[in-house]
Amino acid sequence: MAIQAILIDLDNTLFHWTPCDREALRAVHDQLRQRVNVTFDRFVELNWLVRGELKVELANQGASHNRVIFFKKIVESLLGKSDVELVLNLYETYWATFLQIAQPQPDAHAVLEWLSQRWPVAMISNHTTEVQLRKVAKLEFDRFFTTIVTSEETGVEKPDPRIYQTALARLGSQPADTVMIGDHPKGDIQGAKDVGLTTIQTIEFAEKVDTPAADHVIANLGELPALLERLV
Repeated sequence: MAIQAILIDLDNTLFHWTPCDREALRAVHDQLRQRVNVTFDRFVELNWLVRGELKVELANQGASHNRVIFFKKIVESLLGKSDVELVLNLYETYWATFLQIAQPQPDAHAVLEWLSQRWPVAMISNHTTEVQLRKVAKLEFDRFFTTIVTSEETGVEKPDPRIYQTALARLGSQPADTVMIGDHPKGDIQGAKDVGLTTIQTIEFAEKVDTPAADHVIANLGELPALLERLV
């Protein structure tokens, strides 16, 4: 195929999101426990409950990922009232801890360098724009991307075709000549396939691996250049 452009996911593709989230939640719980007696397991349960509710209430909106809303709802649930200062402190603690822990996947810089020397690269991600930009800055990925597309700025989330189409329009690329790389079977892979992109799923950080719908599967990011060289 004649590759014109690359789309690539961020979380659990270019770095391991899960341990960052877990440690950030522990830091938030330590702070929250100074105000209310709640176990870590119960706090995590509330976190996922709120996350699920917001996904329904704010479907296809980047705000459904906004941790300040998560913590606002959790604090109000536990205290029975609002506490703005506590909510903001929890939000700042979460992201300070998360970003401190976050590290690039070992091959990420080399692979992104290799990609960006050959094609325009768009990072495409479901989340709020500020947070994703902070991750990109911390992980020192900025110089590799021609554009960054988030669900907050497009108003829709992967696998909605419009978020892919936004990235394609910015890069001036056609679906048949564009490759999408990511970890999520539905958001990164099926959504991109529905638009007509060639898909590559990296399963390096997958908690479980279902029967993949991707055109190609790699065990880790370091395998990507060799695969793309076979495709062109």
